[in-house]
Amino acid sequence: MRLSETERFPLDEEKIKSRDPEQRYYYFKTLIKKLNDIYSKIANAVNQNEKLRYISQNSKPTPNKGELLVWKDTDAGTGQSTHYLLYNDSGTVISWDSVEKA
Repeated sequence: MRLSETERFPLDEEKIKSRDPEQRYYYFKTLIKKLNDIYSKIANAVNQNEKLRYISQNSKPTPNKGELLVWKDTDAGTGQSTHYLLYNDSGTVISWDSVEKA
């Protein structure tokens, strides 16, 4: 999950240092709302990752479009990676291999 530019942490030093208590109050009220929204999106992303598929087989699987999965290569030989992260980027499967070797 990517946060858009509008989802960045809204830090405004001028409003924080303002001597006007009402301006600070509304700034912090808005800040708390924004943090709550960002937290909800992060929690949703974490919950989605609980559904991460794990596949243990000797041939490289193909994830669904936009899916990230973990693959254990059961046929890995000496010096080869045993685990991979696979992501399907609109039909192109991208992989990252583990550091541990068989």
